[in-house]
Amino acid sequence: AMVVRARLSGKGTYVDSSRIEIGSDHHELKKYQGLNERTCQNQKPIVKLGDEVIERVKVIRCLGVMFDERGTFQAEAEKRINAFKKSIAFISRLGAHSWGCPPAFLIKLFQTVAIPKLTHNAWTFAVAPKKHLNHAERLQKSFLKRVLSLPKCSSGDVAQVHTAILPVELLLTKKCASLGLRFLNANDNIVAREHESFTHNIANTKQLICKKCSFLTPFGIIAIEQF
Repeated sequence: AMVVRARLSGKGTYVDSSRIEIGSDHHELKKYQGLNERTCQNQKPIVKLGDEVIERVKVIRCLGVMFDERGTFQAEAEKRINAFKKSIAFISRLGAHSWGCPPAFLIKLFQTVAIPKLTHNAWTFAVAPKKHLNHAERLQKSFLKRVLSLPKCSSGDVAQVHTAILPVELLLTKKCASLGLRFLNANDNIVAREHESFTHNIANTKQLICKKCSFLTPFGIIAIEQF
């Protein structure tokens, strides 16, 4: 690799032109190693003796949202899909022979239990790879066809029309649009003040006493008593 990244967090205990020691771990630097014709690789340390070094983290959780190093929110999208899939599996078990719940009841459960699991932080699917959206669409169509006892070769669009459930992409778009309108609506004082707090003075959010109410935001679920 062209760039040497720390494997462990710690303090720089030894640094020279060819070696870096971070706590008990060490890294050897390449010095003027030939790559191809007329080019070579020469690594230089950018850490200084005594500097605190943090290991590379691919995914970090902040305010209930999974952030990855590339800013694609792929981990958050996978988390939403896994929760969606678990909810579908739970509802499907209720429709088995031992329980025998009617299809209308299963569809109602799907709308009130499974869909909110997917549309929570719906904006992450706008920046995540398209494959996650397609996966969620397949899961929804497969569940609806199974509930309605449609053959596997049938189109899932028919099941969505019959059950009056919007396609996943439209559900997520509707959720994002609703959230955007809440931010733009001056009458929604709670959201307006929350947005101002995050954008203008994020330090103030650390002083919030989280007891009285909670609501959904692009940053996760925030509980607020007073500003």
